[in-house]
Amino acid sequence: MEQIDLINGLAQVVREKQGEHLSIIDISGITTTTRYSVILTVNSKVHAESMTKNLIDYLIDNGYRDYLLSKNIPTNNPWILIDASDIIIHIFEKEVRDFYNLEKLYTRGKVIISE
Repeated sequence: MEQIDLINGLAQVVREKQGEHLSIIDISGITTTTRYSVILTVNSKVHAESMTKNLIDYLIDNGYRDYLLSKNIPTNNPWILIDASDIIIHIFEKEVRDFYNLEKLYTRGKVIISE
């Protein structure tokens, strides 16, 4: 699977599971640690848990099992990070996302999706 197809598939999972304010940014030109940063907002801890499970399942189903740093990610946090090597997914509760404003860190990156 091409990486852009994987990114679009992740975006579709976020949309289907009612994630909000999705941003996918290609940051390969500003960091050597990863290629894409996926940032989204969820509306509760239960929503965060469901979103995390669905995104991990999608990554595993699409050949990223070996790239996941961990498949058992604690979801009792207002900021959940899924590390899939060249794709980092940030799942935020609204207040925490507003506070950290990661998009501001990546202004030199190339925005792939912004909803």
